[in-house]
Amino acid sequence: MARTKMPSKLAKEGSAKHFTKAELAEREAEEVAMSCEDIKPSEFLPDTLHKRFFWIVEQFKEFGILSNVDGDALSMYLIAVEGYRKATIELRKMGVANKKYLPVLKVQKEYFSQATILAKELGLTMVSRSKLKRKEEDKKEPLTEDQILFGGDL
Repeated sequence: MARTKMPSKLAKEGSAKHFTKAELAEREAEEVAMSCEDIKPSEFLPDTLHKRFFWIVEQFKEFGILSNVDGDALSMYLIAVEGYRKATIELRKMGVANKKYLPVLKVQKEYFSQATILAKELGLTMVSRSKLKRKEEDKKEPLTEDQILFGGDL
């Protein structure tokens, strides 16, 4: 199965494959530039989940991969997680002997599947996050006084 194509910004900052400048320029030209200035939750996202929504957006700002159109997908993810949480609480309360246990278990399983799929797509799982690299600026050592005064690598 083919892998999904990594955005040029992430490929440039730390892909396992070393791209030439021409390959990176070609990728950038093919990509659609999306605004990430004002990511808003969907109108169907309950107000109780807005704080979590904006927390996740803030965590991903440094990568620059979330855009305005990702608000709906992130909202769906949060709704699925909340549904899973509520179904789990309900299952704990009722016990296995209850006649409604299996239908609620199916609902819980469906919410889990939706949340897992969306988490992978949005980079919220441990594996998908491991593919993201921090900016190279974070790894550089601070400039010495001589470098600041005279410039260059001394």
